Amino acid sequence: MIFLNIKKFKSTIYRDRKIYFSFLFIFMSYSLYSLTIKNTLETPEIYIKTIYIAATITLSISSFFYFIFLIIKKEKRPLVIFLKIAKKPFSNLEESLNLIIILTFISLVFSIYTDIKISIPNNFHFYLDPYLANLDRKIHFGIAPWQITHIIFSSPLSSAIINLLYNLWFFICWIFLIVFCCLFRNQQLRETTLITFLLCWMINGSLFATLLSSVGPCFYDLLYQGGDQFSDLMQVLQQQHSILEKDGYFLGIWSLNTQHMLWESYTSQSSTLGTGISAMPSMHVSIATLMALATHSLKKELGILFWGYAIMIMIGSVHLGWHYALDGYIGALMTYGIWLSVGKFCKDRSQPSKN
Repeated sequence: MIFLNIKKFKSTIYRDRKIYFSFLFIFMSYSLYSLTIKNTLETPEIYIKTIYIAATITLSISSFFYFIFLIIKKEKRPLVIFLKIAKKPFSNLEESLNLIIILTFISLVFSIYTDIKISIPNNFHFYLDPYLANLDRKIHFGIAPWQITHIIFSSPLSSAIINLLYNLWFFICWIFLIVFCCLFRNQQLRETTLITFLLCWMINGSLFATLLSSVGPCFYDLLYQGGDQFSDLMQVLQQQHSILEKDGYFLGIWSLNTQHMLWESYTSQSSTLGTGISAMPSMHVSIATLMALATHSLKKELGILFWGYAIMIMIGSVHLGWHYALDGYIGALMTYGIWLSVGKFCKDRSQPSKN
């Protein structure tokens, strides 16, 4: 018979108290923000539903491939081994319930992030783009960073591959999150990673996105009157997409459709999953940096792979018109600062210092 051990469940919650404290801090901060600007959270059920669906799909796919792996490995009793593994969540109901609660709270954090991001133009205004565009050129020796990336990756196919890697960020980020939620054998790294993940969305993606409000190159000419700084970039991307379509490639410059959808959402003031056009700092680069830091702490060889991916995300953010290079630089530096600070907060005081 399956039942919940209350004492063990309390112990599990206590073990993750720093993670729950981070949730509490975020929810209280958002409450103060909402009271100040008279805002309400509109999309929590969308994110909760989405994260549960994603978790179910992830579990189903991983279970299927694990069973196939057992067959390929020629295990004598693959079904018995598979069922033994499948029973673990039910044999450790306390950890399973704790994971469900954490994922629910993470979905609320995503909802808060989207809500704040959407509210930026309503309560403040986008102002920083002209300064960022000019400073971007100055620190890159008078050349716009997107021109540099399009010299190096000049073909339509290379742009399409960059776009594919950029879009895979969502899938990789989700798998990364699930893995580190379940990384019980290294509690300090687990805590540091999850808390940094949460704070990146709130500090980088919400607080500094508000203070440094900007829309990015792809929306620059649409928002600023007389703005034509990035018309050449958008024209190049559109031409490359047309060439790829004409040549029958499955890949394309998919970011163009996404950018159009986000602009439509902005102009209609709709609040849906993943909307909002705030650009500074880059959350793609921020979370890619976190994934590199965390995986490098877990296994150096894996970390090297993720550092390479973080660099490609940085390039893609500029190449596809999503961000100024400064968005990525600042996002990466701020993430590293949060990582170091949270690492000190999560440090196991029981371990002797190394002198």
